[in-house]
Amino acid sequence: LEGRKRAYEEIAKGNTMFETGVPESFNVLQRSLRGLALDLKVLPEEKAEKLKKIPIITSKNVSVTLNSNKDKEEVNEG
Repeated sequence: LEGRKRAYEEIAKGNTMFETGVPESFNVLQRSLRGLALDLKVLPEEKAEKLKKIPIITSKNVSVTLNSNKDKEEVNEG
């Protein structure tokens, strides 16, 4: 609610250019996944593209991939 309050205040001031943050629903999803022993990391797009993706499940609407640890180390170093 705090982010929404700030957005309303900025709009009331006439400032329509303001930074948006991460939605709280994403934080809830991240904590839920951690509760299942899954660690979700958000990477900048350029680093995410360097990771080798191993397909686990692929269907018309869902795609689940596993990132290789070897490639992850290379991304962290570079």
